[in-house]
Amino acid sequence: MKREDLPRWFLSHRDVEVAYNLIRNLGYKIPDDVPDLNAKMKALKAKGRNPIIDDYSVLELYTEIIQAKEKLSDRRGNWAQPFFTDRDGQIFVTAQFLRHLQASDEVTKGPLAAMRQKAKRGENTK
Repeated sequence: MKREDLPRWFLSHRDVEVAYNLIRNLGYKIPDDVPDLNAKMKALKAKGRNPIIDDYSVLELYTEIIQAKEKLSDRRGNWAQPFFTDRDGQIFVTAQFLRHLQASDEVTKGPLAAMRQKAKRGENTK
C-alpha cells in the first residue's frame, strides 16, 4: 500500500462543510472558482464585512480530503468528521485514539491476552 493510499480521518469544522455545499449549490466550481471567491471576500472585508471563511482555499483542501472527484463508490479513506464546538472535536479525537490504543493492544498482545493474564493470576478462565 502506498503512503497516499493509507486511510485517514480529519476534523472539519461544520462551517467548512456548509460553505462547501452552499458554494457548490450556487454554481461555483471548486477549485476553479476559488480565486474569484477569495477576491470577492477581500472586497467585502474592505467594506467592513466579516466573512465566516477568510480564505476559500480551505474548500480545495476539503475537496481533496473527501475525494470529491472520485465516484462515491470508489472513495476510500476519505472521512472528514464535522464538529461544531471544540468539545465536539475533543470527544471525537479522544474516542478515535482510545479505539486505536485498544486495537494496538489486541494486535500486540493477541486475542487471548486477557485469558493469559487471568491464568497467571490463578483466576478461573471459564
